[in-house]
Parts: sequence; C-alpha cells; structure tokens
Amino acid sequence: MKQQEVIQKSKSPSYGIILLLITAVVVAAFFRFYKLDQIPPGFTFDEASHALDALDILSGELILVSTRLRQTPTGYMYLLAGAFQFFGKTILVQRTLTAVFGLSLIPVNFVAVRTLLTKRRRPGGAGGSPPRFLPHLNDATHRGTLFNEE
Repeated sequence: MKQQEVIQKSKSPSYGIILLLITAVVVAAFFRFYKLDQIPPGFTFDEASHALDALDILSGELILVSTRLRQTPTGYMYLLAGAFQFFGKTILVQRTLTAVFGLSLIPVNFVAVRTLLTKRRRPGGAGGSPPRFLPHLNDATHRGTLFNEE
C-alpha cells in the first residue's frame, strides 16, 4: 500500500510548480494583452488575409483552404468568423482571439513537456524509460528522412 501512495503523490504536481505555471500565464497575459490594439502598428498581411477569409465565410462562402495564405488552419478561419459575428468586425476582436488561444497553449505545453520529461515509476521501484518514439524521431531527423520534400 505504501508504494502505491508514493506513486500517487509523485503524479500530482507540487504547489510550487502550479504557482510557477500560474505566474507564467499571468506574466504572459500581461505582455500579450498590453497595448493589443496598438502593437503591432497597423494591420499586418496575415491578419488581413485571415480577416478576409472570415468575412467570406460570414457572407456564405464555404472555405476549406484559404486562397490567400498557405497553411491557414480552417478551424481558425471559422472561429474568427464566429468572433466577428458575435463581437464585431474589428482588429481588436481578431487579436484578442489569437491572444486567448495562444495563452491557453501555455498550460497545454507545460503538461505535455512535464509528461514527456518525467520518469514513469513502476510499483517495483524501477524507473521507467523515456518514450520510445523519441530516439526514432531523432534518428530520422538526423538522417534527413523525416522531413524530406521530394
């Protein structure tokens, strides 16, 4: 029973780590939302392209792939169209949507990295090994076989 209790306690993050995560999110939110309507000045090409795609969606067009930008996530275009519909068609609405989703990725990435970097403990006391896909991914990228464009 004691080994299982130790394992259960080690799985939950300490209060210090949680406080660090909350602090990081608050500081990031401050810097991300500070003068959101002024920085960057003007309306960038990417923002304009996303806004035009969202406006096309609001006018009734079905868009699966943007004709203006390559690699634009379809889900983002539809989320932006919904935000424009509910909150108005302004730069601030678009930048706020992007900032909120960007901030939400901080805890997601924290949990993902923590999961990958912590050792998995087994009841017998032996430490676990790192995830098996990492060495293969590393070998493939060094050989140049993973991201070859042919």
